[in-house]
Amino acid sequence: MTDLQQGFDAIALDYDRQFNERPVTQAMRTTVHRWYRHFLRPGQKVLDVACGPGPDLAFLLGLGLEVCAIDQSPEMVKRAQSLFPTALYHVMDYNQIGQLKGPFDAICANFGGLNTQAQFEDWAQVCFDLLQPQGLLFLNIMTQFCLSEFVFRCLQLKRPHLRGKKPRTLQVGGFPIETWYFNPYSWYRSAFAKGFDLVLVQGQGVLLPPPAFPLQPKALIRLLSGPDRILGRCYPFNQWGDHALLILRKRQ
Repeated sequence: MTDLQQGFDAIALDYDRQFNERPVTQAMRTTVHRWYRHFLRPGQKVLDVACGPGPDLAFLLGLGLEVCAIDQSPEMVKRAQSLFPTALYHVMDYNQIGQLKGPFDAICANFGGLNTQAQFEDWAQVCFDLLQPQGLLFLNIMTQFCLSEFVFRCLQLKRPHLRGKKPRTLQVGGFPIETWYFNPYSWYRSAFAKGFDLVLVQGQGVLLPPPAFPLQPKALIRLLSGPDRILGRCYPFNQWGDHALLILRKRQ
């Protein structure tokens, strides 16, 4: 097994407490779900990439969608399957999705599941081949610069993290995971512009404190969530969130 598989296997049972249940994460996920509701229709077939323990599955299934979910971590898939048994599951790397039977109306990859490699030209072509005409990609990536992270660390009198273009090694479940950060517009142009139109970029966590920030007062999160969504639609702030959601449409 790879370090990535072992790392996420190790935290599968505790992943919700460590990440999904944090107020900032919930606020950011709500923003993504608003866009799912806006674009997706009951009966459509959706692929959930790097599904984890299934934090998006309840919402997608609740929209009346037919959902196929994949993750590299067997324990993550096991956890998701126990919670949401009506979806179809596969344990696989996202670079293997060409093995799946399409076509899909949409492919979703939420909250940094794609930040584990540098190049996406080949993967973009696989997505193009798997999607219906006018099919959608919802790709939520960690960005190269997070305004709120920079500000909050300055307020703590700590040296700000400069994510930049070079990969960083993060520890997940005690295992090293090499992680890349992207500028959403450059990432789109380098890998996806050939076959997809860019519908929108929604920054997340432009004003909200970073998900890993220890203090997350619920009242403050509620106060900032609306302005964060609005500012996150405006250039250049939409590329300065902790994450950026790109919505792409397959070009005819």
